Amino acid sequence: MVLSGRVEKAKLAPKANPFPKYLSKEMVTVDVGGENGDLQTFAVHKNILCQQSSFFKAALMGRFKEAAAGKVELPEDRPELFDHFVQWIYTQDLKQVIAEATPSRWTTLFKLYVLADKLQVETLKNAIMDYVLYMAQVAVKDGAPRAEYPTNADISAVYENTPPASPMRKFLSELFALLPKFSIEKDEVSKDYLFDLAIVLRLHNKVSTGLPCIMKEPCRYHEHDSAEKRTCVYNLAKRVGLH
Repeated sequence: MVLSGRVEKAKLAPKANPFPKYLSKEMVTVDVGGENGDLQTFAVHKNILCQQSSFFKAALMGRFKEAAAGKVELPEDRPELFDHFVQWIYTQDLKQVIAEATPSRWTTLFKLYVLADKLQVETLKNAIMDYVLYMAQVAVKDGAPRAEYPTNADISAVYENTPPASPMRKFLSELFALLPKFSIEKDEVSKDYLFDLAIVLRLHNKVSTGLPCIMKEPCRYHEHDSAEKRTCVYNLAKRVGLH
């Protein structure tokens, strides 16, 4: 069932800022890139970075050399994606990320999701998931052509850089299982994706319309602990009958 305007508005609106009332004065540096000659250094408030990312909390609050130096190096990552990540941790808003997305919103959001998975930032992963679910909802409802959906390269990138239980893998396999009119060249995507797709097709028995299934329980694409799951906007909406 399509989300009501009230729930959709709640999903897309900026979240309340969860940061401490006052930023700490302590800054850390993060060197991103370098393998392709694209090294860029970011200066970020340590308390913000550690509060949002379990990866940085472990690196900067423990006994690793990064904690002593106040510096973390991410040579394999892309500076433009880390810049999106920094925007997110300070604003909790994806609007600017979407506005700057190239070559497509799908591609940018998938790459940012992979980075958020590496940096262990569940809140960002959930926010991205909300937006791709919204994009899928609009595309299915409008009968969009294949070009308006994730590319085979997008699918492969997600599968190559996420664990088997990733909610984003679940989303992609369920989305295309419910869009049988689109063919996928098996040599252009991973075998794991084809396996997941086959499982979903069997479970859904080739359901004719994808929208209700993709949007039925959006929270199942999120990563929450038990307390967070009880307060998820989608579960709240379900309990009061909004979807």
